[in-house]
Amino acid sequence: MKQIVMLVVAIFVSLNVFSQCTIVPWSLDKRVEKSSLVVEGKVISSKSTWDRNHKFIYTLNQIEVYRSFKGSASQVITVVTEGGTVGLDKLHVSPSLELENQQVGIFLLRNGDFNIGHTGNLYKPIASVQSFIQYDLLDVKAFDFEYNYYSISGDLYETIKSITKEPIQEIKAFYPEAIYKRIRALANPIVDSLSTDTLSSGTGTLLTIYGSNFGVARGSGKVGFRDANSGSGSYYYPPVSTQYQSWSNSQIKVFVPSRAGTGTIRVTNNLGESGNSSEDLFVEWAHSNIFFPLGSDTFAFEIDHVNDNNAGGYTWQMTNNFASKSDAVQSFTRSLEEWRCETQMNWIIGTNTTTDSVGSDDVNVVRFTNFGDSKLGVCYSWYTGCYYNFGNDLNWIVKELDIEFDSTYSWYYGTGSPAGNQYDFQSVATHELGHGHQLAHVRDASKLMHYSLSSGQRKSDLVTSDIDAGVYIMNKGKASSPCGPTPIIAVPNSTCTLTPPDAKFSIEDTVICPGDNIVISDSTEGSVSTYSWNFGLDATPASSSNIGPHTVSYSTSGTKTIQMIVTNVIGSDTLEKTVFVKANQLDTPNFVFLEDSVCLGAQVYNVNLVDNAELYTWSLSGGGSIAGANGETSVTVNWTSGGVHSLTVSVENECISGIEKSDSIFVVQNTVAQFSDVVLGLEIEFTSEATDAETQLWTFGDGSSSTDTNPTHQYPDKGDYTVKFKTFNLCSEDSVTKSYSLAFIAGSNNISNKLILYPNPVKRGTKMFVNGFEFSPYEIISMDGKLIQDGKVMNNSIDISVVEPSIYVVKLKKSNLVYYYKIQIVD
Repeated sequence: MKQIVMLVVAIFVSLNVFSQCTIVPWSLDKRVEKSSLVVEGKVISSKSTWDRNHKFIYTLNQIEVYRSFKGSASQVITVVTEGGTVGLDKLHVSPSLELENQQVGIFLLRNGDFNIGHTGNLYKPIASVQSFIQYDLLDVKAFDFEYNYYSISGDLYETIKSITKEPIQEIKAFYPEAIYKRIRALANPIVDSLSTDTLSSGTGTLLTIYGSNFGVARGSGKVGFRDANSGSGSYYYPPVSTQYQSWSNSQIKVFVPSRAGTGTIRVTNNLGESGNSSEDLFVEWAHSNIFFPLGSDTFAFEIDHVNDNNAGGYTWQMTNNFASKSDAVQSFTRSLEEWRCETQMNWIIGTNTTTDSVGSDDVNVVRFTNFGDSKLGVCYSWYTGCYYNFGNDLNWIVKELDIEFDSTYSWYYGTGSPAGNQYDFQSVATHELGHGHQLAHVRDASKLMHYSLSSGQRKSDLVTSDIDAGVYIMNKGKASSPCGPTPIIAVPNSTCTLTPPDAKFSIEDTVICPGDNIVISDSTEGSVSTYSWNFGLDATPASSSNIGPHTVSYSTSGTKTIQMIVTNVIGSDTLEKTVFVKANQLDTPNFVFLEDSVCLGAQVYNVNLVDNAELYTWSLSGGGSIAGANGETSVTVNWTSGGVHSLTVSVENECISGIEKSDSIFVVQNTVAQFSDVVLGLEIEFTSEATDAETQLWTFGDGSSSTDTNPTHQYPDKGDYTVKFKTFNLCSEDSVTKSYSLAFIAGSNNISNKLILYPNPVKRGTKMFVNGFEFSPYEIISMDGKLIQDGKVMNNSIDISVVEPSIYVVKLKKSNLVYYYKIQIVD
């Protein structure tokens, strides 16, 4: 998670959650709590001075105090800020709080101890640029580096009071709402169009503004540009008076100041009425300027680099402490190299220095420190000026540069992505070196010189506009200077490198098939003189000495090692990566312990693991369904019907498919026990009608049994008997029972030879005659025991009216005797 503290209250809205110019955001609560003095006031004067050792320049800002929110303040206090101008010597500190005369707002301060020979209490900002909440008295609101506050005397005052737990002390009457919230005129300035929508700032670029109600003369009117140093975007930065070329009621021509950033512009007329443009002005890049008086007017001056070290440019020297941290040295060197190779800036790294402080000492120091406030890194630019053209013009040059980094933060020194709680050292270093190059801030967040950098973010590479700015400034420095040292000498591209290249390349796809093409692209960081590629075994092409991108394929499978060696005048770096080429041949899978016959229900089947196979697909010809896979090589089949069925498994990978193995499986159906019978007196003929039976068991109910398929059983005597028929197979068993009441003590074979039924066979519709005995009732019974016909024997004859020709049994009764006789009825 990014380490960004946000204060959310009703009175303001955060418009930016990043570090401004390598500043860590502090909440209002934190700033107030750490301050020893919090006051409302106005800047009434400023004066710069050297310290007693003539090493550092400070600016003493006199503040007229209106209210005190914390601590005790006199009517006028002195706030000391870093940097300033003394004579023709100037120090610019980035980032640092820069106050301007007549600015009104709330100052968050602490006691300061400065070696400047000043009597009385001195105060310093508590959190650099976050130490001032500025008032916009036209719109009657307040803003600071990060936030807009939409109420001043109401909620803003009360919020600070709730933090301090102290009563507000009024030093001098000042009521911004009462004074400035007045009825506005209806004829506000109207901005219709701009002569261009894209430009650079601080480079003498002239912008023409078209519209109406600007006023016939400028007077106290002004043009405001969105301040590139402001995270909230609420401050409109005005040019100095000499940057206005002309002003009329419908047209203004103005030179764009160095702090102008992308956004709308505001025109304020002499009556204090203002109007904004409807479209944004896009500032691609910005060049730092120095503002200095010539005569009674203040002018904006561009800055030049010179041959400071008699070797063409400037020499950076690291303190012993900084140099002992090799990761920091490498990261800083990469940043320096970025500017050298992209803009030909002549910066070199010299021997370590014993100087371990920042000051005007002709040593361009790189060091670690502990700022004790919210700064990550700071660039100190020292300038000196010289008059020429009989004192009517002035030239400013960079005399010295110093850079400091706060060692107490969690830094990431590598070339990858920092963790969420880390700050990328190379991004901060490249940004601060940009200030040393004399680039100012922009408001485009994608660019290096944007004022923001958050923890976890990396932004170390120059974009086109950064390079354009650097080249513009370098080209000015290469021209002959009207006074002072000789011009700077651009670094040739062939010698701009300070570090060996950092080998990097990307591979389009790292898992492929034989014959597939992949693209290998270089992304090496740093300057490269030569490339040496080896694409590995069986690669086409096998090698290359070009940057690429390269299209490569492989004829065989396996792991292939790609090696890249990059070299420059400093050294070389090697990087290896691998590509895996899959096999395009697969073995046929084999079933493990496959049974020929199985039962209904769930059965698990397995095949051996096939090398290089990625997918196993199972299918059935019928008889059931795939219930689910048990890993790659195992499957569960739910068999629902018997018979012979096929189970198939196929294997494949990205490069080959369709390697199959099938086997037939006999699924055993569950057996069903059923039978038919013919009862002939005490003899019963049993016929099995069971399905899917492999064996059977008959129990006849009289203590006897049989395993025959179709047994005939003779019972010893009349009575009631229960027959049980049980069948078996591999997977199941079943049984059925039937009860019989046998009353005849002798079977039909024992009928007296005197009993004759004729004719036999007998035709349907005729008579059958009975000789030998006299019978009364009769029954004709089918072979499955069903009654077909019955009646009385009349005149020793029976009418045959049976529908179906077949074998039947005739049952005859005489007294208590029952006789059975088998007959055949035909058509």
